[in-house]
Amino acid sequence: FQMIRRPPRSTQSRSSAASDVYKRQDEVPVRHNEDHLNESLAKICPYKVNMQTLDSPHTKTLLLFQAYFSGLPLPIRDFVTDTKLTLDGCVRIVQSLIDLSAERGFLSTTINLMHIMQMIMQGVWVSESALYNLSLIHI
Repeated sequence: FQMIRRPPRSTQSRSSAASDVYKRQDEVPVRHNEDHLNESLAKICPYKVNMQTLDSPHTKTLLLFQAYFSGLPLPIRDFVTDTKLTLDGCVRIVQSLIDLSAERGFLSTTINLMHIMQMIMQGVWVSESALYNLSLIHI
């Protein structure tokens, strides 16, 4: 909680905060040889990850969030399942953190958490145009 109290300076830091908020990310499995798939996903994701930790559940969670927010194709069906698992758990945690930060009067933290929740619910980066949420419009 202390880490996300600091205002994020960029969309990348919000993405990292979203993956850090999801503490159950250790439950996201990294299957045999999936580090190679993580590497190929890391190459097309907008923000860089540490290539030495591609076999880490934390790195995989960050990659799944980036792919989800960017609308990138996932390499295998298991990644779709892992993304759903991660997003489902993350929503409850972020909602709890919003309540906690608002109750304690941390306005900038509450706003940043609301941006994270907006990104999760809409599936787009908070910095992107709101028109991306309309299904028939392709920008």
